[in-house]
Amino acid sequence: MGGEAGGLGSCTRDPGTNREQVIGKIDMLKLERGDVVYVTSPGGGGFGEATHRLPARVLDDVANGFVTLAEAKDVYGVVIEDAAVDEPRTQQMREAKATDTAPEPFVFGAERLQYEATFPPIVQDIVAELLAGRAPAVRQYARGNLYGLIERDPTILQTAPDALRDILAAELNRVLATGAAAMA
Repeated sequence: MGGEAGGLGSCTRDPGTNREQVIGKIDMLKLERGDVVYVTSPGGGGFGEATHRLPARVLDDVANGFVTLAEAKDVYGVVIEDAAVDEPRTQQMREAKATDTAPEPFVFGAERLQYEATFPPIVQDIVAELLAGRAPAVRQYARGNLYGLIERDPTILQTAPDALRDILAAELNRVLATGAAAMA
């Protein structure tokens, strides 16, 4: 109802070193002695238009480190000076931000929209079905390979769902056979 999408989570192995590796979503991660893993959990999305949040609550959010002064001004339309809300400037800023358009009932966020453009829900469903019941490490490895195939050849997405399932099943079998041979 006008709120924005939540912040993204992240997982990084050995941040700030020459071995830094951005992991992304993980099911399982094998670590070695001395590895450092930095995990940021995703933030919740908002409900309602940001400019409707009470200025005093935005001030509390700034004081508690949830929102920066710049975000208070740019997102919430709240001007804070000397640890207090500047009421006249806040009202002026909020009036300038006001629109007559109805808010979107739900905002997925740019990152999710890009992800779903690359991997539409039908693809996600097929991949989940193919990987159901597999061990977590196998799911992670195989999903990466299946999505990699689609990233290398996006024309695959123009295939009918049944044929797409067959293509991805064949790739899964190839990936699993290659992985098993490499481990033997």
